Formats: sequence, structure tokens, C-alpha cells
Amino acid sequence: MFNKINQKLNQLNRTSQNLNNTQRNVNNMRQNLGAGQNRNTPRNNRNQPNVPADNTWKCACGTANTSKFCGECGGAPIKCVNCDFIVETKFCPECGGAVTEQ
Repeated sequence: MFNKINQKLNQLNRTSQNLNNTQRNVNNMRQNLGAGQNRNTPRNNRNQPNVPADNTWKCACGTANTSKFCGECGGAPIKCVNCDFIVETKFCPECGGAVTEQ
């Protein structure tokens, strides 16, 4: 009788460990998904352009903007050819691709 009780206890312990491992994996996946949502890149959200947290981008004329086009000259943001990341350099800091003016 005690052997059966010990077997059941061992089985319950293994089940509990498996559940704990599963919960840990789910929590890790949630953290990884949450980290991806904080980045405003086209890979994660194709409807929004990639802009810094304060929603500004710097036009080629030097004006800081928050809209789709420059308020000073009407220019569009300079974007990476590969991932549409808005950049202010010759190469994209996100993927290393070349940039193009639109």
C-alpha cells in the first residue's frame, strides 16, 4: 500500500515539475513577445513607420518632424530599402541595408 502511495506521490511531483517548466516557458515567450512589441519596426507593425519613442524624425533639411512629411520643405523621411526603418545615416542601424529618399 505504501509503495502505491509513494508511486502516486512521485507521479504528482513529476507532473508538478512539468507544469512549472511549462509555465516558465510560457512566461519567457510572453517576455520575448512583449519586447518585440516595444519596437516600432515594420516587421512587427507594417501600418506604422519606424520612428523614435518621441515620434520625431529628422528631415534632410534638418527639421524635426512628427508627421508623415516635413513641415518645412514637404520632404518624406529617408527609409531603409530593406525594412522601411526611418534613418538619418547612409546605412540602416536596424538591418545594415542601404537607404533611399522617398
